[in-house]
Amino acid sequence: MDKLTPLELEVMRLLAEGLDAYSIMNWLGIDYPEYVKCKNSILKKLKIKRITQILPTAVSLGLIDF
Repeated sequence: MDKLTPLELEVMRLLAEGLDAYSIMNWLGIDYPEYVKCKNSILKKLKIKRITQILPTAVSLGLIDF
């Protein structure tokens, strides 16, 4: 697995917490193309195909606790 950047880790954490794209972009101060690039990079690096797989992956990596 390629290492996630700090921005990718933060986007992943926010996605896992259920925030939508607009909220994430607002929170991080990024634009839509940067958000999409980051999201796609996360999926590729973690070898997952769906955003719905973000939550279990984030939990298993210890990024969020439940």
